[in-house]
Amino acid sequence: MLVVARGVATQTDAPRAEAFARTRRTVRFQPRVGVRVQAGPRAVVTAYAVRLSRRPDPSLFVPFTAYEEVSGASAVTGNAGLQPETTDAAGVGVELAAAPGVTVGAQAWARQTRGVPVRRTFEGGFPTYTGVAGDGRRDEAGLDLTLAVARTRGVALHAAYALATVSGASSDRDVFDVARYELATPSDARGLRHALDLAADVQVPSGRGPRVAGVAVLGGLGVGVVVAVQSGAAYTALRPNVGFSVFDSFTTEVRGGINEARLPWTSQVDLRVERRFAVGGGTLRAFAWAENLLGTRNTLAVYRSTGDPAEDGFAATPAGQQALDTPGERLLYAAYTGGPAGVGSFQATGAPFVYGQPRQVRLGIVVEL
Repeated sequence: MLVVARGVATQTDAPRAEAFARTRRTVRFQPRVGVRVQAGPRAVVTAYAVRLSRRPDPSLFVPFTAYEEVSGASAVTGNAGLQPETTDAAGVGVELAAAPGVTVGAQAWARQTRGVPVRRTFEGGFPTYTGVAGDGRRDEAGLDLTLAVARTRGVALHAAYALATVSGASSDRDVFDVARYELATPSDARGLRHALDLAADVQVPSGRGPRVAGVAVLGGLGVGVVVAVQSGAAYTALRPNVGFSVFDSFTTEVRGGINEARLPWTSQVDLRVERRFAVGGGTLRAFAWAENLLGTRNTLAVYRSTGDPAEDGFAATPAGQQALDTPGERLLYAAYTGGPAGVGSFQATGAPFVYGQPRQVRLGIVVEL
């Protein structure tokens, strides 16, 4: 059996029940405060401050119970002593009635999170192993701009732009030496994100609009369009064809710096068309709803060595050419990389899906009595 003494794994003959300790109960104070002040006839100033806490994922608490779990090449030991993450957030904004029915707003905000669970390599004891430490951090700041136009002649508009920057300690290359009890050369992971959302909604009242044979053909029609555009997330690229293996979780041959590569921008257009009909004493609404109307193929994850969502670069390496020298092995490799590429793979960026959602069209009828 094994126990942990200040991060060093040592041998013990104690029963398993005595080798582990119960996680301590923690209490966190989470205050929230916000103010909204009328600053003149057309302006409103808002401000808020909040502290939030949350427990880490239960899977991160699982401790190791055997030497093989510590010394395994891909093993990551749990940490029963992890404490809750704490996030301090604050923001200040202003809303201005620029014209009748037109409101513009701006809000600056910042968030600081401490106690983020990150993966560390523990050296200085025996054996050297990879575990989870609760010393990660994440700093975020941003600016949100909004424009809203109240419904005028049946048309309502809304636009929002968000600029955010994120920084935090990287967990991929950090090494914790249990003999010295200090972090060695931590790296910062930085990213700047842009997001733009545009929405338009058109409603034609029943009995209004052009008439054909005395019938208002567009009466009760509603059309809504949403356009969403975002910049790509940051990831750490690897140098191709240099010690690359599909079995490695990470290699030291980094191309550029930590999180310096970027995924491509994404965009999506959604459309909803609805028509209302009076039926007896109720209303019938028939609608068609299309998500990703243009069928845009958005890339959400890529292989780190190629920057491509469908090619991991293994076949171009000497090891890959040797491993894929038979038709059967090439077939298995094609199945591994082809459907869809990178999901669950160590060499992918870790996004839940490689591509964004495809075009989806829904037809429906709603009856309101």
